[in-house]
Amino acid sequence: MPVLSVSEAVQQASGPLMVEIVKGPSASLGISLTTTIYRSKQVIIIDKIKPASVAERCGALHVGDILLSIDETNTEHCSLMEATQLLASTSENLKLEILPASQSRLPIRPQDT
Repeated sequence: MPVLSVSEAVQQASGPLMVEIVKGPSASLGISLTTTIYRSKQVIIIDKIKPASVAERCGALHVGDILLSIDETNTEHCSLMEATQLLASTSENLKLEILPASQSRLPIRPQDT
């Protein structure tokens, strides 16, 4: 069985994934969020990932991933501001439930370089 990187494993997964990220208490995750429409509902997605950030180094998060929950708080009825605040107020262990962009079939914008 071949050894996969975290990024490759996420791309090959089927269904939502729970990603747990350990970061310093004052460290920023390094992602920007935006909203889009998926299956006739507004969803919160990762818009940008800052180079060399905690999010980029973990390898599990990608631009276009849909955030389903943040620390077990469902984002279905969260505003963009509420989701951003949830991310900012988390402790050292951050749990994100995501639907990877590779599964959502959302049009993905090229990441800024």
